[in-house]
Amino acid sequence: MKKFFFLMTICLACMACDGKEKAVTPPGRIDTFFSEYCVPGYMDGTWQLIGNWPERELRMRIADDGKRMSYFSMSDDVAEVAEFRRIAEHNGDAGYDREVPEAPFFHVCYAHNLKSIRVVSPDCGFGPDYPAGAPLDAAVTLRVRSLGAFVDSGYTKYYTYAGDDGEMLTDEVAWIEKRLPDLTATDLKMLVADGTNVLSFTIDVMPDDATAKSCTLCVTLQTEEDREIAVEGTLVFR
Repeated sequence: MKKFFFLMTICLACMACDGKEKAVTPPGRIDTFFSEYCVPGYMDGTWQLIGNWPERELRMRIADDGKRMSYFSMSDDVAEVAEFRRIAEHNGDAGYDREVPEAPFFHVCYAHNLKSIRVVSPDCGFGPDYPAGAPLDAAVTLRVRSLGAFVDSGYTKYYTYAGDDGEMLTDEVAWIEKRLPDLTATDLKMLVADGTNVLSFTIDVMPDDATAKSCTLCVTLQTEEDREIAVEGTLVFR
């Protein structure tokens, strides 16, 4: 089965509403299939960290290193479907019972929900409040998309966003933009992985050494199962 993903790009607005409006459908004619699940696919694998300074941005993604794993509800692989169902049941995603777009337009989420995210630089300071080795969490903003609130609401909580042409569009995906300590369990549930497959972080403070060419950053993801995923990477100052 072909396993690929698509990002539906929508500009961020901030208005949430409750109700059963129809979710955003990609433009053009899209084939659909009936799905018991809002999310028909999950992905897991080895995380990698990429960072560059002009945008003060860190990006975490699951590497395409041959170890990436995908779990789809419609797979012919019995073990894959069993793992998919375990994850879906854990997330409370069952009874959606609606038509969803065929690949590559349906949602894919990361297989693990998160409890917390921690960021540390062992060799760079970022002002008096963040010396080298101190947690940077309060100075780091996460930008990500989540289906946690939509699924937890019984598929009734929708969000309204402004499209590129100014038209207001309704979608079940919540756009999250918060400092790490402010993230809730719902924010970090069912993080959307389709399309760019990226968790995006922004460091909101300046490094102490303006002449440094790079620094080391360590990001630790703690999952709901209390598994820690530690990833180290280099933030390049350009």
